[in-house]
Amino acid sequence: MNEESNIDESILTSRLYLRRSLLTDVSDIIELTNNEFLADMADLPYPYLHRDAIKWVISKSRRQSNEHCLPYVITLAASKVVVGAVTVLMQVKLNQA
Repeated sequence: MNEESNIDESILTSRLYLRRSLLTDVSDIIELTNNEFLADMADLPYPYLHRDAIKWVISKSRRQSNEHCLPYVITLAASKVVVGAVTVLMQVKLNQA
C-alpha cells in the first residue's frame, strides 16, 4: 500500500495479476507495442523502440497521489506473462474509478 493513499499497489484475480510496471517488462512491452495498427490507434511511436519502452516504464512508475492515476501492467496470474496495460483513473470526489 502507498503511504499517501489506501489504494492497493497490485490487483490479483483468478486469471490476471495487475501490478506496477518494472524495467524487466521492457522486452515484453516492446513485443506487445511494436505494432503499426496499435501505434496508429493509440498514438504511439512506430517502430516502438527500447528507449520508448524504458521511457514508458519510468513514467508509469512515478505514480503521484495528487493525479489519482494508477497505471498497471496486466499479466497472466499463473505464468506472469505480460499481456497488456491499463490505467485506472480515480474520481475521488465521486468515490469511483
